[in-house]
Amino acid sequence: AYRCRRSVDGCAEQPPPAASATGDAQDVERLLTQEQPGDALNLFLALAPEQRRSVPVPAGIALAQWLAASDNPDAALAIYGRLREDHPRGPHLDLVLLGLGLTLLRHKGRPTAAYQFLLDTLDADPSPECAAAARAALEEINDLQKFQVRPRRVERRDE
Repeated sequence: AYRCRRSVDGCAEQPPPAASATGDAQDVERLLTQEQPGDALNLFLALAPEQRRSVPVPAGIALAQWLAASDNPDAALAIYGRLREDHPRGPHLDLVLLGLGLTLLRHKGRPTAAYQFLLDTLDADPSPECAAAARAALEEINDLQKFQVRPRRVERRDE
């Protein structure tokens, strides 16, 4: 069985996606299992919208993680957003929300936008690992806010 991974190593070494792809949701999962995320993404994007909805959420999360790690956070956010919309109460909602928050925080540099997704992660009945990751990211945002460098206000004295 396929498991989505928290980090994707060697993304830059992956071959480019095939020029054309035909298949179904199970083939996307199979390509990910075979560590061919580029081909899996190409197939995922070639699927009709109703077929895309049948791709298992962990496979969609893996695609989004691969895109974010491959310096394509906008595409990753699009996949996470689609997963959130297609499966609003699914068993992997915590991971989808965490992925949205971490991508915004770490790949887009948008802590304010990430904050709500990370809080929503904690409200989505997360696994202990997922809750710990969300709390760590919220602490990261808190630290960013504490140590923001702001210009000092200089008061002029009239002498």
